[in-house]
Amino acid sequence: MNDVTFSVAFVAGITSFFSPCILPLIPAYIAYMAGVSVDDNTKKGRFLILTRTAGFIVGFTIIFVLLGAAASALGTFISKNLNIFRVISGIFIVFFGLSMLGVFKFDMFKFASKVKTPKSKGFLGSILMGMALSIGWTPCIGAVLGSILFVAAGQTTFTYGILLLLVYSLGFAIPFIIVSLILDKFDKNILKFEKASVYINKIGGVIIIILGILIMFNKLTLLNNFFL
Repeated sequence: MNDVTFSVAFVAGITSFFSPCILPLIPAYIAYMAGVSVDDNTKKGRFLILTRTAGFIVGFTIIFVLLGAAASALGTFISKNLNIFRVISGIFIVFFGLSMLGVFKFDMFKFASKVKTPKSKGFLGSILMGMALSIGWTPCIGAVLGSILFVAAGQTTFTYGILLLLVYSLGFAIPFIIVSLILDKFDKNILKFEKASVYINKIGGVIIIILGILIMFNKLTLLNNFFL
């Protein structure tokens, strides 16, 4: 089951990057952190863009891992009521997936949407910006992140929840790194990526719904049989 949930967490991380309310802002955020223009192709400019993006990734990874650790801390209590929690978490995850499909809005994370972004100064500033925006973005990625946190909370080991959110962060980070390497081209073709993001989110929503149903009925091992 571990391989499957890690794979889902990785895909969920990639899906989060393509959230319609995050994707259009990526070039501006990266350029702001680096203190350069989007189309700066100088050696120094590219280096700043890449390193500041790395700092940003470190920042949001710290927050996501802390959330995973907090969710996993409930594991001991949940393990005593595992069957009930499995059904409840499965229902919530299905709701999250339906929200991604646009069936309805499920803004349980909206309390953090007004977090202010700190001024970006150097590598440390980009880390702080990543930490702040990872909280501020929760209304956008709440459905995906919430699903992964529910999975993490249902595990019996503290380490597993942390690793699960690390894998989620890795999936979220890879598109950022790619964009930082082709920032000017990405910015010029942002409308194409926005159109593609709609379909990516729909696919992600379907995956989340399937995950929720399998967890609800304790049939997650069926995915192992499918992939292995």
